[in-house]
Amino acid sequence: MRKKITTLLLIMATVWTMTVEAGTITQYTDRTTFDAAVGSTTLEDFLPSSHFPITSGILNDQTNEAGIMPGDIQSGVTYSTPIGTGNFFNIDAGGGFTGGMLDRIGSFEDLTIDFVDDMAAFGFDTNNLMGTQFTYVINFADGSSDTGSLPVVDSQAMQFFGFQSSATDIQSVTIRGNSGSFAFIIDNFAFGPPSGVIAPAVAIPTLSTYGLILAFIGLLFLARRRFTNIASRLA
Repeated sequence: MRKKITTLLLIMATVWTMTVEAGTITQYTDRTTFDAAVGSTTLEDFLPSSHFPITSGILNDQTNEAGIMPGDIQSGVTYSTPIGTGNFFNIDAGGGFTGGMLDRIGSFEDLTIDFVDDMAAFGFDTNNLMGTQFTYVINFADGSSDTGSLPVVDSQAMQFFGFQSSATDIQSVTIRGNSGSFAFIIDNFAFGPPSGVIAPAVAIPTLSTYGLILAFIGLLFLARRRFTNIASRLA
């Protein structure tokens, strides 16, 4: 009987866990507003000068190629793209950007950004070198995702795009522009706060979930009564 009670408790805990859902994304086009809403973030400016090609297709704080040394890139994030040929993955300079900018030349491939810890928000600068729009997929800790596309103004002036979840649950994001010249271009990539800095939002259980919980509580009391009756007869 005690085993049955323990099993019921485990089932109830599972039901409560299932009610935690992915956060809702808020978008920003102004960095000052984004910073005020998000709070503390880490900024990656992709160094002050060009470094190319990154032949491994991976850029993070352990990268040691193309003149990039371990520790040059902020920790906590890995930027990657499928391996190509030539100068396919680069930190370039120019094109309206100050210092380095992370880009892929000449093919429609994604930039994948993986966070070591779940994040609440991220944002970056880009311009029309990436095309007239870009698509994104934000992947959450619960396995769901948020997908969309945003227009890019036809200008080489810096344009900011920020994304904030109502929970600290962003695990990764993919980005791809629609330019025939650059698959993606980003600079001044901000991310944070990581999980543990702010508490993740917990969704309120639905009415159907409350019904399941009440049913389990009822079964628990019935099991407890039967256990008490048996114990009293054996006494």
